[in-house]
Amino acid sequence: MGALGITQLNVLSAMVHVNCFLLFDPGSGEAAVIDPGGGSGEVLAGLARLGAKLRYIILTHGHFDHTMSTAELRRATGARVCMHRGDLGLKDDPEQNATRFVGIGDIEPFDVDVFLEDGSELALGGHRLRTLHTPGHTPGEISVYIPGALFCGDTVLRGTTGRLDLPGADAALAAASVREKVLTLPPDTVLYCGHGENSTVSWEAGHNTSVISPPPC
Repeated sequence: MGALGITQLNVLSAMVHVNCFLLFDPGSGEAAVIDPGGGSGEVLAGLARLGAKLRYIILTHGHFDHTMSTAELRRATGARVCMHRGDLGLKDDPEQNATRFVGIGDIEPFDVDVFLEDGSELALGGHRLRTLHTPGHTPGEISVYIPGALFCGDTVLRGTTGRLDLPGADAALAAASVREKVLTLPPDTVLYCGHGENSTVSWEAGHNTSVISPPPC
């Protein structure tokens, strides 16, 4: 079984830059995209370069900057949309998904085909993508784990967490997710973050402010 290929795209979602990831299994030709918040053309071009068929669209959470291109990609590829049920109410609600917060119009609605829970696995060729429920930034935030890598959305942004001033955020839950779900992974695990630089478990253990200076319970 060949290694799972990882392509990182920095795409623009309205005025917000977000990291979007293409995972590709060369043996089967199957791919998954994580957090297509924009740049659908870039994602489709990446799939074409790889000669890949998109099987899954995985959303770490329901904010617009991680979901904006979902409907277009689903229509273009027939891929299955996967997210946690806890964020189902966010995806079409402009107050909850932060489109009103940044002053943009509503995003195109989309259906969810697969509801992921803590411990759920998606098969991508011979690989397994394992879901960790990591709430705090949103109630249904998830991270996606493969050996050596965690695609953590806004659960971890290098040295901190995603913002905690949006509807449904919970600082204590965010800190617990970092402490109990992220920092318990092998220290050399690469953290592919939703925005900005990537990180590692070992670096976050010594620098993440949610752990070093946890919020009051």
